[in-house]
Amino acid sequence: SPEACDTDLMDIEQKSPQISKTTLPFLREDGVTERPWLDVPLPWHVKVLWWLLSFAQLPSSLVLVPDGNRRWAKKRGALPHRGHIKGSTVLEQVQAAALALGIRKSFVYAFSIRNFERPEEQKVPIFNLMNRACDSICNHWEFYQKKGWSFKARGDIDLFPKEVRERAAKMELLTHQSSAKSNIYSCAPYESRRQITRMALTLCHAVRDGLLEPSDITEHLIDRYNEIEDCPHVECYLRTSGEQRLSDFMTWQSERAAIYFEKKNLPDLGYWDMFKMMLHYSASSSSRKRLDDLYVKARNRTEQRCS
Repeated sequence: SPEACDTDLMDIEQKSPQISKTTLPFLREDGVTERPWLDVPLPWHVKVLWWLLSFAQLPSSLVLVPDGNRRWAKKRGALPHRGHIKGSTVLEQVQAAALALGIRKSFVYAFSIRNFERPEEQKVPIFNLMNRACDSICNHWEFYQKKGWSFKARGDIDLFPKEVRERAAKMELLTHQSSAKSNIYSCAPYESRRQITRMALTLCHAVRDGLLEPSDITEHLIDRYNEIEDCPHVECYLRTSGEQRLSDFMTWQSERAAIYFEKKNLPDLGYWDMFKMMLHYSASSSSRKRLDDLYVKARNRTEQRCS
């Protein structure tokens, strides 16, 4: 049971700070996966709600900032990693629900570069969860190939421990599909400022080497650069825990996204909360479309004057 897995994880991590072989609800005690990650059946009443949403205007891309795990655990007098375990289960359900809605791209802010400043006893459990999720995906890669789901790791992966890096690379390799129906991005460790800094250096070198003229550097070019890095513009942005900030995650790509700050911590998030968010997104789609059209026209006029 999830409670038993949670207890085992707590015992192991209190004994050793090293990355250990732990279990998640979708794993047996011997480490063998019971089912693939994201293979979560929707309850019948959720299927009815999702059928209703099939008539609505839905986003094709979704950003998830899963926040509030530690606060959830603190309220219950538990250690932080207990919140991460519960949060990982809810995150899996949310991602599976997004796939059921036909959302083609989802970006999960799995780990911030600033998170490396946390104590070792808080980081190791998160690395354990990442390892087990990657192992499940790799063990069931044929399932994802049939589904048309592709997993991608984005960010400064080299900052992670070797075990995490190797699993992430294997996960991406085994599930790679050139014509995937849906792409699930794990952005970790990630910060927009570092991505923008790399982009600026790349463009500077291109100008220096005569590959670009300074006048070639426009918003369109930057958008194209982000698309090449698999970080295009996103349409819907969800952050849990009530914090009303983007925390330096996909800030450029979210300029025209519908942003939702959910008051609940991630472990308390439910299907009904997603249903309400999607209804709100659909209801406001026409007004956002008008604003987007005005923005694009204004940007084009500005670039024409500057050219």
